Amino acid sequence: MMAIVAFITWLVTAVCGLGLLSIYLIEYDGALPTSRLPKTAIGGHVLFAVAGLTAWTLFLFTSMRKVAWATVAILVVVALLGFTMLFRWVGTYRANRTSPPVLMPVGVRGVGSRATTIEPPAPPERHLPIALITVHGVLAVVTLLLVLLTTLDVGA
Repeated sequence: MMAIVAFITWLVTAVCGLGLLSIYLIEYDGALPTSRLPKTAIGGHVLFAVAGLTAWTLFLFTSMRKVAWATVAILVVVALLGFTMLFRWVGTYRANRTSPPVLMPVGVRGVGSRATTIEPPAPPERHLPIALITVHGVLAVVTLLLVLLTTLDVGA
């Protein structure tokens, strides 16, 4: 039963991750400023996560312990890449704080509309929602714990 719950949490985590990836790709247009998230880390995180989910699915059908342990090893790599991106994102988020947008009627000029300084655009990862990052991270930790506990036969 815990293996199925781990599979479901993994799927929900993947949906959240796809949401983050799609927002990142929409915001990333190749123009300055460049992203602080390496493309190799993003790609590796996604590819290893998909490989791990595939291995876990294989484990669900075969119950082979070697496959379960391989899944744990893959998840450790996914987690390391995820934490790497998280720490880099935190630095970007803090460095590029912006004030919330103010809604104004069309044609009205706000205070400071003739500002002499132009703010540089924020990196694409600055636009990632904190709530979605938090949900993705918490579910990822839960998934890793469930997969590890299942592999260790805890609660069986």
